[in-house]
Amino acid sequence: MRPSSTHQSDPPDRVLVIGATGKTGSRAVRALRRRGIRVRAASRRSSLPAERFEWHDDRTWRPALHDVDAVYVTYQPDLAVPGAAAAVGALAGMAARRGVPRLVLLSGRGEP
Repeated sequence: MRPSSTHQSDPPDRVLVIGATGKTGSRAVRALRRRGIRVRAASRRSSLPAERFEWHDDRTWRPALHDVDAVYVTYQPDLAVPGAAAAVGALAGMAARRGVPRLVLLSGRGEP
């Protein structure tokens, strides 16, 4: 019997949620925690270096990405704004170089 193409991998140990205080980010944090997954809830307003994340300050990215297995990515204000694709691509590249195997990007239906 061949393995199913819908096979789910093991859940991550620690997930970075970017935009954790926003509408979908806060829901993602709650859902992950209910499943017993450790969450690093990152936002612009956090005073903790590992939980502070600012799209326009890439110095905040590396500490946030430290020791995570997955990242839930939301881009503020919207993926359609100029520069969004470059910023998300840069974050994805940094995450890949740091060995983060999984990124999930929240996007709108029909957006490029």
